[in-house]
Amino acid sequence: MDQIRISYQEALMLGAAIGALVGFILGQIVFFLALSRGKRQLAVVGLLLTIVGGAVSPIIALIIVDIFAWVIFKKPNTSLSASSDRVPPADPT
Repeated sequence: MDQIRISYQEALMLGAAIGALVGFILGQIVFFLALSRGKRQLAVVGLLLTIVGGAVSPIIALIIVDIFAWVIFKKPNTSLSASSDRVPPADPT
């Protein structure tokens, strides 16, 4: 059986690809959490940053998920506040 040999650059690219995949999986947490709270722009930015952070190191992706989850929960919920702040029209009678 022949040994598989890869260069340092190939190993680095493989590690970055696997890390980006881990970042994508972790980024889904941020993405769907932000979408459920009505923060579409924050969802997309969080997903992209988590993928890039995962390509560098999966630990960085986990830290980014924690930070974005904190920011999402810290800001007011826009999807609920938009529907619950509506005042019904006054009864004309």
